[in-house]
Parts: sequence; C-alpha cells; structure tokens
Amino acid sequence: QGELFAEEPAYGRIHASNLTRQLAGWSAAQIETALRTGRRPDGTELWAMPSEMYTHLSDPDMSALVAYLGTLQPAGTPTPPKQIESGWQADIAPGKAKSAAAYVAEERGIGPMNLGVAFGRGRMIAMTACTECHSAKLEGREGDTPNLDIVGAYSPQQFSVQMRTGKPPSGKELRMMSGV
Repeated sequence: QGELFAEEPAYGRIHASNLTRQLAGWSAAQIETALRTGRRPDGTELWAMPSEMYTHLSDPDMSALVAYLGTLQPAGTPTPPKQIESGWQADIAPGKAKSAAAYVAEERGIGPMNLGVAFGRGRMIAMTACTECHSAKLEGREGDTPNLDIVGAYSPQQFSVQMRTGKPPSGKELRMMSGV
C-alpha cells in the first residue's frame, strides 16, 4: 500500500506507490511495461522504482509477478504526488538524480559477472535484488553505496548474517541494509 520513501526539506518528498490502487485497471502488458521500462502506460517516467532490476527477470518470472500483482484488491489511501524541491531539481540536470526509465536505459543488458551455470541462481538473485542499490555491475553508486567486491572477503557465515540482519562483519550500522 506504499509509504513515505524519502523526505528531505531541500529535496522534497516521494512515496512508494500504493500498488493496490496504482495498478487497478492496468492490463498485464501495462504492468510488465512499467516494471521493465520505468514508464507508466501514459509514457511518463517513474521515480524511485527499481525497474532496472526487473529487466533481468525471465519471462516466466515476470508473468508470475504480474499475475500476483493483478490479484491485489484496492486498499489504503492513494499515493500522494511527489514533491520536487530545488535540491532534487539541481541533481536531475547533471544526472545525479535519475528516473527509473533513465536507470533502465543506462543499465539494460549489463549485469554482474557471469560465473557459469553453477552460480546462475546467485547471479539472478543479485541481478534482481542487489542491483537496485549497488548498480548493474555491483560496483556501487558513487557517494551512496559501496562496491560489493568487499563481500568476497566475507565467510559464508558473515555473508549470511549481513543478508539476514543488515550488519556486516564490522558491526557498523549500514544506512539501508538493516531495513532490507
């Protein structure tokens, strides 16, 4: 049903969409297009929607996701409109802040290193989960998220703890991983 995603006085406010209301009346093809391209059926760009992650979903996985989303009954309140303030506007011009469609265009066809069939499921999970914050090649987003090559030094136990609790071996509180 959505919630406040980000709010900073100089930047504005953006809510995660109430999908139960937002998708009501959309066809399966329109939902898939929004997921894969970062654009609504009317062509307008989505913001704070990780569409670049969904470009990698297989057709059967996408069909399953779209079918599930089609079962949602409208509930809750409509999503408030985004509020863009001067800081956000200033970040859009040089490309520091990007729409979902811009991320899709930038990252389409790029993915983490392919280590073969034995690691295929892990690669698919990384491409549809980690890429939202850490970019298509898992190299991080400058000034925001780290390069994930650091996890190569983790033991399987340390990696499992971080993925389940958001806490890395150092015990440092990570801005977003705890919530994820």
